[in-house]
Amino acid sequence: MYNSIFGGSMFKQCIMVGEVNMQTSIKKWGNSAGAIIPAAVLKKAGFGMGDQFEIEVVQGRIVMSPATPIFTLDELLSASPKGSFELDSEDTQWLSSSPVGKEEI
Repeated sequence: MYNSIFGGSMFKQCIMVGEVNMQTSIKKWGNSAGAIIPAAVLKKAGFGMGDQFEIEVVQGRIVMSPATPIFTLDELLSASPKGSFELDSEDTQWLSSSPVGKEEI
């Protein structure tokens, strides 16, 4: 079921979750719009409270996808296994070897 009030700020969409038919409406929220998403829909989609997501329109449908996390270099380095940046004998040999071509500036 899909109802819309043209010229207004309300749209309704029925959502099927398993055997449950749920309705929600889009309402004005500042300069944007917001909708209450039923807990069962969030659970079925794998979302939780506070999750970040990306939103886009695909073939006339609003699609929410989990946001791709953006990590800082410090976060990535701190998550690296301990000792992963220690030099082994091959690294040490390579660093102490003399240039053999035009790689020296």
